[in-house]
Amino acid sequence: MKPLISIIIPVYNSEKYLVKCLDSVTEQTFADFEVLLINDGSTDKSGIICDEYAAKDSRFKIFHKENGGVSSARNLGIEKATGDWICFVDSDDYLGKEFLFSFKINIQSNCDFYLQSADQIKKSKKSTFYKYSHSIYSPSKFFNIFSLYPYLSMPWSKLFRLKIIISNNLRFDSKLARCEDMIFNLQYLSYIDCVKTIQNTGYIYRKEDNSLSSKIYPTTFYQEIISRMKIHFKELLINDSCITKNISYQVKNFLNSIYLNNYKLKERIMFLKYADNHFHNELLYIFKNGKGRGRICHFLLKKRLLWLFDSFYYYTNYARNY
Repeated sequence: MKPLISIIIPVYNSEKYLVKCLDSVTEQTFADFEVLLINDGSTDKSGIICDEYAAKDSRFKIFHKENGGVSSARNLGIEKATGDWICFVDSDDYLGKEFLFSFKINIQSNCDFYLQSADQIKKSKKSTFYKYSHSIYSPSKFFNIFSLYPYLSMPWSKLFRLKIIISNNLRFDSKLARCEDMIFNLQYLSYIDCVKTIQNTGYIYRKEDNSLSSKIYPTTFYQEIISRMKIHFKELLINDSCITKNISYQVKNFLNSIYLNNYKLKERIMFLKYADNHFHNELLYIFKNGKGRGRICHFLLKKRLLWLFDSFYYYTNYARNY
């Protein structure tokens, strides 16, 4: 008999936190689930720990694969899942005991996407990451109330209907170095009509210093991400002001990448012209409430004085780093 919920847990060198994560799954008050442990080529004891849990609990299934990244691991989990619903859990996070039960009692609402509140723990201190009330929204209304970050920038603390993912061939893009989970969520939203938020805080996100978040990506990477985000928002019939609010975060990453990559002046101006042509409003949004330097940046961008903006932004933010 197939389970109601499939839990997909990508695992890579997470032995430090893995036992706590898996114990929190076994302690769930709702028991009709399967766990798909995708060991993505771990070189520590993570694979052994996964084998031990699979040996003592038939609900745990372990799949060992060569390292291919978190997207390929999640995609394998999707292909192996047999439940009506799936949720994703990161192997360094853990769950409250009522996490699955809170989803189970809410799926009677006949929505296709459920989002549960989450806490974060950083340096042993727990705090609220995001908090919902019990409410039902259309995707467009959801974005009018909540921003993309952090509510839809991660795949965890959410419940997806598996048949929608399979029938529309939705997968995480393994070619993306980051933001693949956000793109997946946006794609999923374009196939549904109803989103329900849940007040219960059942997911605990472990906030660690992440080398990926500090990695410098080429500016062309952010060009692609922003372009794809805009396409998905248009599909969701999101209004322009809401698109501007939600895309501005990545536009700021785009802007900073121009200088972090240490491009020459000609290349910097080329990227600034691209930004001015494709997301001028988002650039203004970044600096619209700024004071001092931010106000000057807003004025220069509004007047499209890109050469002056480049000189001012570079020397006030980055020149001292070179």
